Amino acid sequence: MTPETATSARPARPARRAGFSLIELIWVLSLIGILVSMAAPRYTEYRNRIAADQAASAVGNFVALARSYAIQTRTATTLKVTPGTRRVAIEIDGETIRELNLGPGGDFELDTLDMDMTGDSITFTARGICQQCGVSGTGAVVVAGHGSAYVVTFNAVGVWKKTSR
Repeated sequence: MTPETATSARPARPARRAGFSLIELIWVLSLIGILVSMAAPRYTEYRNRIAADQAASAVGNFVALARSYAIQTRTATTLKVTPGTRRVAIEIDGETIRELNLGPGGDFELDTLDMDMTGDSITFTARGICQQCGVSGTGAVVVAGHGSAYVVTFNAVGVWKKTSR
């Protein structure tokens, strides 16, 4: 037997396939689709729940930032809360220095933004003391959206704390 006839006498092996069949790919993709359809509503719910939490933190940071601007510039600095448009702004001499949009099309899209004090603003003196914080020495801003509500309380020197309502 010659080497050529020896190889031709053996039965041919089927060629090995590499990869996956179409049915296997469809099966895996359908499983992924089912998992995504189960996870998407929970993810949306999670995002909505943390939006109010993050907005409350942002408002608290704006309180501290307003005080910081007052001390740095040695000028009275106002933190203005506008419930209708759900905006928070830091103003010096009537000029807006920073603004946070918490309403429609804004950073967090809240349902409610309200200052739990007389008026819609607080002013930090050039020394960083809140003029409107009164005898108790505290003020508060209510932040609510998507079923979650937080109260940002702050003292006369701009130290803030966020609590769930």
